[in-house]
Amino acid sequence: MAGTPITFGKLINACLTNPGFFHELQDNPAQAITNAGYEATPMVIASLKNLDYNAIRQVFRACDPTSAPVC
Repeated sequence: MAGTPITFGKLINACLTNPGFFHELQDNPAQAITNAGYEATPMVIASLKNLDYNAIRQVFRACDPTSAPVC
């Protein structure tokens, strides 16, 4: 069964609310998205493989230094 197409908003929401998703996304984006019940195009998967996850952590911490569910 195919999942719901992932959007940027759903991706961010999953990172913030699903424990471990952010880390799984770094290791295997396709599997993380499937496990979360979504589907993604090959272009989205390729983009996620090339994403600088350390930069994402830095932005998140700069915006909200009191909580860091994605780290």
